[in-house]
This record gives sequence, structure tokens and C-alpha cells, in this order.
Amino acid sequence: MLIQMDETLESILNLIPMVTDIFFKHFQFSSGLLNDLNKTHTRTLMILKFEGPSTMSVISHKVELEKGSFTPVANKLIQLGYIEKLQSSGDKRKSMLQLTEVGHTVAEKFHEEHTAYMHKQLNKLTEAERDVYLAAINLVLCTSRKMLEE
Repeated sequence: MLIQMDETLESILNLIPMVTDIFFKHFQFSSGLLNDLNKTHTRTLMILKFEGPSTMSVISHKVELEKGSFTPVANKLIQLGYIEKLQSSGDKRKSMLQLTEVGHTVAEKFHEEHTAYMHKQLNKLTEAERDVYLAAINLVLCTSRKMLEE
């Protein structure tokens, strides 16, 4: 059982960078859309695009940074005019980040280009392989969410 768990842990550790390389790493450099931003900046824009305004703590957790390390990321995006910081209406101690109009336009364009890139990557597989791959990703996501709830 211990050997199987070691192999499972190794598989998990290899999976994350592999998926990142397939769907994100090469796109980030080939896009040219956001050359002045790194992957943490672009992930922040995408989180705000999909989820709407969020606190710095929530976003920093999702991009896997401590809040203090996330502050320069937010500041750069604010400086570029892509996001704005607002005081939370519920708790004046919390800051909310949200996309500006320019940020929304940039995030939408980035999303469109990235979606096309992901289709290109997935088209390297047969239709049957693609179906199995996407079903497996969905299964891992759903079961992982369930494990976090317990």
C-alpha cells in the first residue's frame, strides 16, 4: 500500500506542472497579448473575469501566494489600469479587487486567444482520447472538491 501511495503522490506532483505546460506555459509566451505580465498576473485577471470582484486574500490563495507576496501583483495590475481596488462594503478592513473596463477587455481577449490555444492542444488527441481526457479532468476536479468539503 505504501509503494502505491508513493507512486500516487509522484503522479500528482508530475500532473500539475505537466497540465500547466500543456495549456498555459507555451501560450503565455506565444500570445504576445500580455508580454509585460507573468502567469500570476494573468491568472489573477482570469479569476476576476470568471468570478467577479474578490478580496485580495481569496485571490492570493487561488494563485498560491501569501497575501504579502500578492500585493505587488495587485499593484502592478492597478498601475496598468487592468484592476481597481475598492473597499469592501461589508467590512471596511477588506479590499476588493475588480476588473476595470480596460481590464475586462484585455481579459476577454486573452480568454478568447487562450481558448483557441487549448482547442489546438486538445486537437492533438483523437476525439475518443479527448473525451476520456476531459472526463478524467472533470472527475478529478469534482472528487477533489468533495474531499475539500469533508
